Amino acid sequence: MTLEYNVPSLREECLLVLKVIGGSGCGNGPCPTVYETANGTILVQGFTVSGDSVELDVPPGESLVEIPRYVLERAMSAERPDDG
Repeated sequence: MTLEYNVPSLREECLLVLKVIGGSGCGNGPCPTVYETANGTILVQGFTVSGDSVELDVPPGESLVEIPRYVLERAMSAERPDDG
């Protein structure tokens, strides 16, 4: 099943069309999910992790998120239009 969302982009003053390409399937509201945008970039929804807690210097405007490994694996195995 393909779900598409229109969400405001933080980098540009336009809406991004999102396609779910991997999710946890938790079924109880918003859950960790990987989205592909119409321009071929990836958005990840997950649990926020502070840079300090993992000893990383995260620049302004960037965030760390944690998702289960299988969510990323589902996203990576999703069929792409170029896959034929």
